[in-house]
Amino acid sequence: MPMEMVVTSPFFPAVAAVFGMTLFTPRFGTLDRIPVKSARPLGRRRRSLAFIAVIAGLLTFFLPLVTTNPAVMGHTYWCPWKIAWKIYEGSLPRSIPFMTTAAFLPLVFAFGALCLNSSRDVLAKIAIVGLFTCLASLDDKSSFEALFYGKLTYQNHSLVRHVGFGDLTFLLFGATACLLYIAFNEALDTEAAPKIAIPRTSFGTRDPKFVHAVIRPPSEKD
Repeated sequence: MPMEMVVTSPFFPAVAAVFGMTLFTPRFGTLDRIPVKSARPLGRRRRSLAFIAVIAGLLTFFLPLVTTNPAVMGHTYWCPWKIAWKIYEGSLPRSIPFMTTAAFLPLVFAFGALCLNSSRDVLAKIAIVGLFTCLASLDDKSSFEALFYGKLTYQNHSLVRHVGFGDLTFLLFGATACLLYIAFNEALDTEAAPKIAIPRTSFGTRDPKFVHAVIRPPSEKD
């Protein structure tokens, strides 16, 4: 007979929190260091690509990427927006998948950083935090089960899963990885310089001229 229990593993959230503190906490001895030149903002091309990646990631909030089997309230496919609305209405319990919800926040911060024309270092740090948040969201299996079914069911010491959210995590991870690639790849801003044809002039092809002189011996009068 399946056993019902509620267990939430704090491993992935703890790893994401430790990494975030390590990334944004300044190191000791910064006063004795040589000041580093501040990074330049993104170019027009990289900025446009970054906007596309961020908007694509945010659009997953409205896509039915979460599946339930059996159906819940007559629905098998759910989008994060519908889930949030049902929680607000009280139709679903307030068992919010914390790390999956937090995976959208780096994209929101990245959108604000792009609007403020921030440097590539700021964008890269946001993207790195987003990647680790997406990895930590894989531990939200129990939260999704409690959200839709109100309980967790274990069989042979393993969780019986009825909710699938791997597509959502994959797309969020992909959008954040693209953002990190755009932030570090400065070659996306460089364009091939146009070749300028240099006309040839007659001065460069003129043959050298020689002066013919005759040296005569000195006369007896001299």
